[in-house]
Amino acid sequence: YLATMVNTRAQTRAVKPAAKLEAYIDAHLAYGKGESTEAVACLIAIGAEAVTQPEIRSAYQDATRQQLTLLEKICEEVLHTEGRSVKGKREIALGIIAAIEGSYRLLVSAPDLIPRGFAAPTVRAMDFGLIAAQPRLK
Repeated sequence: YLATMVNTRAQTRAVKPAAKLEAYIDAHLAYGKGESTEAVACLIAIGAEAVTQPEIRSAYQDATRQQLTLLEKICEEVLHTEGRSVKGKREIALGIIAAIEGSYRLLVSAPDLIPRGFAAPTVRAMDFGLIAAQPRLK
C-alpha cells in the first residue's frame, strides 16, 4: 500500500530531483489523500515481528533495501544537481528512512505527542539540511 502511494505521489509531482525527494518524504509522511494510520500500524507490527522471525526479517530487509536503493538514487540526483559530493548519499538516505520509521512508531505508540502535520516538513528540513552540509564539488 505505502509503496503504491509513494510511487503515485512521486510521479504526479516530481520533475526536478529536489521535488522527487520532497514527494518521497510527503508520500510517506504528509497528511492527505491516501493517508492510513492502519497501514502505518501494520508496517510497525511487521517491523517488530522482523526482530524475532527470520522469514519476516528477510522480507522486511528486502523491502527496506528496495526503498534505500530508490532513496539513494534520488539523493544522488539532488546532490549532483546542487553541485555537492555524493559520498554521503547512503547516510542521508538512511537518515530519511530512520526519521520516517521513527515518525511512524511515534504516530502509533504515542499519538497524543505528535502535532498533526509535523513529520513531513520536519523530515524535509532535516534532509535538505544534510544535503546542504555536503561539501561542494570544485
